[in-house]
Amino acid sequence: MKTELILVGKTTNKHFVACIDDYVERISHYMPFSTTVVPELRQTKSLTAEQQKEREGELILQR
Repeated sequence: MKTELILVGKTTNKHFVACIDDYVERISHYMPFSTTVVPELRQTKSLTAEQQKEREGELILQR
C-alpha cells in the first residue's frame, strides 16, 4: 500500500515544511510514502467557498 500526502498550494511556513520532511523521512522506513503539491487556484475571489473546494477536488482527482 502506498500513501500519498496531497497539499493544495505550496507551503511557505518553514516550520511546517520541516515537520512534513521529518514525517516523510520517518514513515518512509515502514511503507512507501510520497507528497504531491496541487497548485492553488488563481482568481478565486469570484468563487464561493464551495465552488473553490469543488475545483480543488477536481484537480486532486486528476492526479
